[in-house]
Amino acid sequence: MADAVQPAPDRSDPLGGGFEALARALAHELRNPLNAMRLNLELLREDLHDLGAGEETLEIAASLSREIDQLAQITTAFRDYTRRLSPRVEEVELGELCLDLVTFLRPQLEAAGVNLTHRLTPATVRGDRTILRQAVLNLLLNAIEAVERGGSIEATCEATDDGGARVTIADDGSGFSGDPEEHFRLFSSTKDEGTGIGLPLARKIARVHGGEVSLSNRPGGGAEVILELAASPPADR
Repeated sequence: MADAVQPAPDRSDPLGGGFEALARALAHELRNPLNAMRLNLELLREDLHDLGAGEETLEIAASLSREIDQLAQITTAFRDYTRRLSPRVEEVELGELCLDLVTFLRPQLEAAGVNLTHRLTPATVRGDRTILRQAVLNLLLNAIEAVERGGSIEATCEATDDGGARVTIADDGSGFSGDPEEHFRLFSSTKDEGTGIGLPLARKIARVHGGEVSLSNRPGGGAEVILELAASPPADR
């Protein structure tokens, strides 16, 4: 009897099938003590306040609480990034998806003092609505955080000649420093509270759908991010 053919190893998983499970386990083991630390720190802050602690002491406790929240966000984002993506394919109207996100983000835009204009034309692709929404959301949030109060963002969505779709998000912020590709490195973030996973995750989602995310600096200043998607994921063709 011929030997059974073994499946080729997943080169994206350095632990040979255990990387995703390890990430989930690590996230679980870290989030539980982080949650406990957050709760205990809140109780400590209340006690310090009741005891008449000074503003400096209370601010130190508040700073520790923020750091715990940041660690929890990084842990969750790392778990999401290492998750093996298997898109649940359906028809997705990307223009409507983008419009829903613009509406969802309106309070945050107003709070940040950022103006967002959009030109969203119909563009239907086959893909996973949930993770495509996450990719576009990450790109919009990056743009909001990149511009100063009074700044502006322009979002466009359009169908491409090959039946796919293109979402472009341009802002008038400071642009990308150095080589834009460096911003796709995991945990690479220029923001004080950034996880450095948003852009790598958006690119991973795009590539699973047969697409790509590219970054560039605009000639007049600011940044431009383009999400391109194929008409359908490679495995769906």
